[in-house]
Amino acid sequence: MSGRRRKEMPPGGTPGDDESHPPARSRRGAPDNDAGPFAPRPPEQDAYGSADPGREPHGYGGYGNEPHEPLGYGQSGGFFEGRSEPSGRRRAPSHTGSGHDDSPYGGWGPGGSGFGGSGAGGPSWGSPGAGSPGAGSPGGPGAGGPGSGDSGHGGSGHGGVGSPTGGEGRRRATRRRSLRTLIGPLTGAIGLAILLGAGVYALADSSGCDGSPINLTVAAAPDIAPAVSTITASFNKERHSIGGKCVKATVRASDPAGTSTMLSGQGSVPGEVTPDVWIPDSSLWVTLVRSSPKGASSVHLTPTSVAQTPIVAATSHSFSAKMRKQGIHPSWDMLLKATDALATGAASKNDMVPADSVHLQILDPNRSAGGIGAVVMTRMLLQGDPNADATFTQIARNVQNSLSPTPQALFASFRRDLHGRAPVVIVPEQAVWKYNHGSPSSPATAIYPSEGLLSLDYPFALITDDDAKVRAAGLLEQAMGTEQAQATVRALGFRTPDGRPGDGFGSGSGLSPRVPRALPTPAAGDVTDVMQAWTKLSLRTRMLTLIDVSGSMAQPVGKGLTRMEATAQVAQGGLAMLPDDTDLGLWTFSTALSGTKDYRTEVPIGPLSTRLGSGTRRQAILAALGRVRPKPNGNTGLYNSVLAAFTSMQRTYRPGYYNDVLVLTDGKNDANGITLNGLLRTLRKQEDPARPVSIVFIGFGPDVDMASMQKIGVETNGAAYHANKPQEVQRILLETIARRICAPQCH
Repeated sequence: MSGRRRKEMPPGGTPGDDESHPPARSRRGAPDNDAGPFAPRPPEQDAYGSADPGREPHGYGGYGNEPHEPLGYGQSGGFFEGRSEPSGRRRAPSHTGSGHDDSPYGGWGPGGSGFGGSGAGGPSWGSPGAGSPGAGSPGGPGAGGPGSGDSGHGGSGHGGVGSPTGGEGRRRATRRRSLRTLIGPLTGAIGLAILLGAGVYALADSSGCDGSPINLTVAAAPDIAPAVSTITASFNKERHSIGGKCVKATVRASDPAGTSTMLSGQGSVPGEVTPDVWIPDSSLWVTLVRSSPKGASSVHLTPTSVAQTPIVAATSHSFSAKMRKQGIHPSWDMLLKATDALATGAASKNDMVPADSVHLQILDPNRSAGGIGAVVMTRMLLQGDPNADATFTQIARNVQNSLSPTPQALFASFRRDLHGRAPVVIVPEQAVWKYNHGSPSSPATAIYPSEGLLSLDYPFALITDDDAKVRAAGLLEQAMGTEQAQATVRALGFRTPDGRPGDGFGSGSGLSPRVPRALPTPAAGDVTDVMQAWTKLSLRTRMLTLIDVSGSMAQPVGKGLTRMEATAQVAQGGLAMLPDDTDLGLWTFSTALSGTKDYRTEVPIGPLSTRLGSGTRRQAILAALGRVRPKPNGNTGLYNSVLAAFTSMQRTYRPGYYNDVLVLTDGKNDANGITLNGLLRTLRKQEDPARPVSIVFIGFGPDVDMASMQKIGVETNGAAYHANKPQEVQRILLETIARRICAPQCH
C-alpha cells in the first residue's frame, strides 16, 4: 500500500526471538540532538507513527521511518533514499502523489498518497508535519479534468486524509466539501475501481480497443520475474488502451548485471534487447547505469517499488538453535569476528561466538546486487574503526576465495564439511524462503543482525521515450501497486514495499515476519567508493619476496628463536593469507650469496597452485622457509638485491595483477655496489607507467635503516614499515594489501 510507514524490528535476532522489544527507527539527516539512527520510537506512537494504532495513517508520500522526515519513495534501508527526476524527461502517470523534491538525495518528497494522473500530490490533509505541499500540475488523461494547483488534484488524484485539528481543520474541511462538489459524480466509480484493484487512470481509458497493439516489453530480475509475469497477465486481460490501441505487456527474465552493461553502453550481452520497462532487483543498478554517458539519458527511475527483500545472514538450523540456547542475539560485529577477520586489531563488542568458528560466504558483487549489499554493509559497519581498511581487506580476502554466482550455490555449503565451522551466507531474505520451500535436507534460518540491514527494492524504471509506450507503462506501473499485485509478490516470499511479509513467514519457516531494522541508507557516492575498493582488492597479486639471510639474522629475539627463525615463521603465516591464484616467488639475499650475486632464487615466481617438483609452489615455498639459514659473516647486500628484483619483476610484468617486491630485513646496506642515490636514479629511469612495480619494505630490529627504505618506497609508490617484533610482520603484510584501497593517493 503506497505511503505506509514501515514497521521497525527490535534489535537483531532470529525468528522466534522475544518480540517484546520496543520498535526502533532508522533515520538519516537527524538533528544533532537526535538519539541516533536506531533510537526507540516515542511510546505514544504505533509502528506507523500514529497515536491511534487502530487508524491507518495518511498523508505520507514516502516510506520514511519518521513522521516528519522528508524521505523519498526509496525507503530507508534500501540502497538509496530518494529517486530523482531527470530534467527533460516525461514522467509516466503515477498512482502515487508527489511532493517537493526536497529529500536529501533529490528524491520524491512527501505529499499526499494520491491516485490518478500526474496532478496528484497536493498538500496533505493530515495533522501538521504529516505531509508537505505538493506541486499541483495539470491532470493526466484520467477522469477529473485539470488539476487545481493549491490542492494538488489532477486526474482523479487526491491527497491522503489525516486528522485535522482546530481552525486549520475547519479550513481543510471546507476545502473537502468544495472538492466533493467537483468530484461527487465520480465518487462511486472511483471507489469501485480502487476496490477492484484497477487504477483510476486505467478506468478512463479502457473502453475498448482494436488495431495493432502497443507492445510493452518488460525486463525483470529472474527472482521477481514470475510475480511480474502473473501481474502482467492480469493486466493484459483487462484490455487497457491508449489512443484506441490495446496495451500488451510481455515479460522476460533478465539478469540485472547484463542489462546494466548493455544500457550503460559498456558492452553487449547475447540475447539481451533493450526493454521498455526494467525491473532489476535493486535501484543500485539504475544508478550505475545512469553514471555512464549513455545511461544518463536512457533510464528513468519512477517512484514505484514492486517488492522488497532485506539482505540477511543465513545459517543452518542447528547453529541458529545453538545460539538461541546460549542466549545469543547475533550482530554483524559478532559474525565478522567469528570469521577471524578482526584479528587485525579491530575492536569487537563481544566474544560470544569463538573466532574462526564461522565460514562466511557472499554472492559475487560483480554479478549480484545481494553481493554488493553485503560488501557495502560490511564497510558501513567499520566506520570509525581505526583499522577499518585492514579489517575490510581481511574480510574481502577471506570471502573472495568462495564467491558464488547464485544463492543456491551458497546454500550448498550447508551440506559440506567445513572443518568444524558453521556456514553463514549473506543473501536476500527471499532466497532463504525459496530454498526452504524446496524441502532441503539442511534448511536455513535467517539471522537479522542487531545493527540493521540494507534491502533490495525492485524499482520500476522506464527505458523508452515513445510517448504511447510511456503512457502504457504508467498503466502497468499502477497495476504493480494494487493489493492483488502485492499479494502475488508476498506469495513468492517477497515483502511488499512497506515491509509486509507473506503468510509463510513465522515459526518453522526460518524467517521472521517482523519488519527488520534498516541501516542508514548509503549515498550513491559511498557505494561507488566501496565497489572501487572491492575491485582493487579483487585484483590478483604477483609478489617477489626477498628475505635477509645476513649474519645479523642469527641474533636471538626471545623464546629460543633467532631473527631468522622468527621471520621464517611469520612468512609462513603470511603465505597462508594468500589465495591459490597468487603468483609468488622467494629470493634470499646477503653478500656473494650466489657467486658474485648478493641474492639467490629459492623458488621461482609463479602461481601458488601450480605443480613444482613433487608438490605445489606453495609447498615448495613453505619448505624453503623451513630450511633457510643465516650466512655467517654475511653482510647485507640490500641495494643490489632490490634493483635486481625490481628489474626482474618489470621484465616479467603481468597485466591484471599487482606486481610487487616485498623485502624483509633487519639491517642496512653494507655491501659494495650501487649506492642509495644511484639506486634512486636508476629506479626513476626505469619507471614505466604501463608496468608499475612497487617496493615494500618491512624492517625489524634496532639497526634497520628506515630512512633509506622509505625513500625507495616513495620512489616506487611503495612503503616502508618498522616492526618492533617479528610477530607484527603478518599485520603489516595485511596493511600493505590494504594500501590498494587508497593507492595512488596513500600517505
